[in-house]
Amino acid sequence: MTITIPNLSWYLAVSKKMGAPPRCPFATVESCPRYYQSLSLLGNAGGTSIDSAEDQRLIEKWKTSDLWPKTKEQETSISGNNKFFGNFCPEVSFERFGYFASYLGRYSNELDHDLAHEQLGKIGASSEDYRWAWSSLTTMHFTECTLYSVLLYRQNDTKKESVSKDQTSGKVSPSIETNDKFSAPKVKRKNIWRNLSSKLKFSIISVTTIVALLAGFLTNIEKIGNFFKGQKNPPSIPNIVVKLSNSIEEGVRVSARGDFILWLPGPGARHTMGKYEFLMVNGKSPEGGRFVVPQKESVTVYAKIMNEAYFTKILFQSDCDLSLIVYRAEGGLTNTNQIPFTPKAIKEYYLDADVGK
Repeated sequence: MTITIPNLSWYLAVSKKMGAPPRCPFATVESCPRYYQSLSLLGNAGGTSIDSAEDQRLIEKWKTSDLWPKTKEQETSISGNNKFFGNFCPEVSFERFGYFASYLGRYSNELDHDLAHEQLGKIGASSEDYRWAWSSLTTMHFTECTLYSVLLYRQNDTKKESVSKDQTSGKVSPSIETNDKFSAPKVKRKNIWRNLSSKLKFSIISVTTIVALLAGFLTNIEKIGNFFKGQKNPPSIPNIVVKLSNSIEEGVRVSARGDFILWLPGPGARHTMGKYEFLMVNGKSPEGGRFVVPQKESVTVYAKIMNEAYFTKILFQSDCDLSLIVYRAEGGLTNTNQIPFTPKAIKEYYLDADVGK
C-alpha cells in the first residue's frame, strides 16, 4: 500500500499541478476563521497561545461571520486529551506537526504505538512517514478546503465591484488605452527613436544599462547591510552532543537525519516532533547521508535541530524534555535518553544511545 506523505514537497507539487499559489493565500487569522480557530486551539495543546486580548477580538469578529461553523461537525476541534485533531486548517497542522492534514489521530495506547514502530522498522519506513507519530491522518491541500472557494469567490467579487465603481466614476487605469489621446504620444516617441543614429542609440542604451546596474548594486548593498544589522546576535539552538555506541560484533550504519521528540509538561505523555541532522565533529554533514559506528566502539557527533526558527521559541519559553529517534540505514531505530530542552542543559549534557540494540 502506497502511503502519501503530506509534507511540503507534496503540497507544492499539488499546487503546481493545479496552477494554484504555492501556499494558501488566506492563511491568516484575519482572513480565514478556520485558520484562526486551528491556531487558537493549539494554545491549549502544547502550542504558543494567542494573546488573550487579541484572541477575544478575533473570536468576536468571526462569530458574527456567516463563515463561522454552525454545527459541531463543522467545528475545528481537539479531543481525547490532545490525541485527535479534527477539521484543522492544513496550513496550521503543517506549521505545528509537519504535515498538511485536516485530521490527525494519535495511537490509542503505548502498546499500539510500540507495535506500529516495530512494523515500520521492519519495512524500513522513511523517517518522514507520519505513522511514526500518528495512527491515522487525512491529507488536505488548501484548494480542497470548503472555505477556500467561498473566500476566493468573495475576493474576486470585491475586485470586480471595485473596477465597476472606478468606471462609473469616470476613473481609468493608466495601463488601459481608451482613446487616441493615450496612443498618440507613443507613436510620436517611436518616430523620434527611429530617426536617431545607431551610434546615439548605442550610447543611450549603454548609459541606461550602467545606471540601472549601479542602482541595483547600491540597492543590494543596502539590503545586505540591513540584513546583517538585523542578524545581530539572533537566538539559536546550540548543536547537541550525541554519543552513539555499538554493542554488537559488526559495524552499524546510521542515517544522518532523523526525528526528535519534545515531551511536553503535563499528563497524557503529550509531545511534539521535529527533525534533526547529524554533523560530524568537524562540522560537516556525513558523506552519502549516513555514517558507520564501528563494532564495540562509539562515535561522537552533533545533532543540529531543523526548522530552528520555530523550535527556538519553545527552547526559551517551554519546559520540555528532548530525545532523538536514531535510524539505522538498513532499517530499525533506537531512542536516546532524555535531557531538558533548555539552553543550559544542551550545553552541559549529552544524549547517548546504543545503535546495536
